[in-house]
Amino acid sequence: LILEPLVEQMIAAEPSSAWLERLESAGLPYGEVRDIASVLEHPQLVFRKMFVEADSPAGSLPLVRFPLSAPHRTRRVPALGEHTSELLAELGYDADECVRLVDKGVVAIQA
Repeated sequence: LILEPLVEQMIAAEPSSAWLERLESAGLPYGEVRDIASVLEHPQLVFRKMFVEADSPAGSLPLVRFPLSAPHRTRRVPALGEHTSELLAELGYDADECVRLVDKGVVAIQA
């Protein structure tokens, strides 16, 4: 516990690129921690078309493409509660049970 803040302070004093070079030259295993923006722009992932844009109620969102699907295929992201009624019916719930679940706040149904 005493060393942790000291190590954090030491690491924060230099850019991550300096630490990555040191780890590489020392032959130590490491992995760079990336933010979402840098992952979405990573050249290898862009080349392999690993992300697709999908429409959602909140706007266009980048999603990880399922590896076995075609790179151009996209679907709209469902809204919260959009398919709740259908899923509950498939699970054997009748209309009255669905209403009770909604009233108790267990599930949400899109208005």
